[in-house]
Amino acid sequence: MAEALTASKAAYKFTHVLNLFAVHHGTDRFPVDVVALAKDAANQFGWKDPITEVEAADIKNFEGALFPDDERRKWLLLYNNKLKSPGRIRFTQAHELGHYLLHRQQQESFSCSPKDLINLDTEEKTIEAQADSFASTLLMPMDDFRTQMNGTVDFDSLGACANRYGVSLTATHFAG
Repeated sequence: MAEALTASKAAYKFTHVLNLFAVHHGTDRFPVDVVALAKDAANQFGWKDPITEVEAADIKNFEGALFPDDERRKWLLLYNNKLKSPGRIRFTQAHELGHYLLHRQQQESFSCSPKDLINLDTEEKTIEAQADSFASTLLMPMDDFRTQMNGTVDFDSLGACANRYGVSLTATHFAG
């Protein structure tokens, strides 16, 4: 029986691959290209139901969504086209990728809004927290984050990390 995939295990698998790729090809490690990862995720895990499209859409009341086709052979990852912050977009994409990796066998589809967390039952809150944990760990790996912070937590350091990882300042606050 295969070992259960957790948010941290999934994020660390990608982190390892991204670290090796950056070293081998001499490319920048950050920010993470979430779209490329999402489209390659099924390949990395040997799955036959890939995310084939990642696109902005007019999805009222939701920041992101993940939907399968009718046969559940491929997935569409959407993020709200009203999101303006590239960091918020990246985090939303990574959150939905987390649902794909961790929860696609548990639910038919995902439509995510920050307001939903208030009204969700315990299981739904758990999967939303897991998707957030995956996104944070993927975009801001703790080993690199600690190195960047160098033992100090101040506005300038958090701002530098936000720029490095291509995320919002709010996201870096929760990473620490």
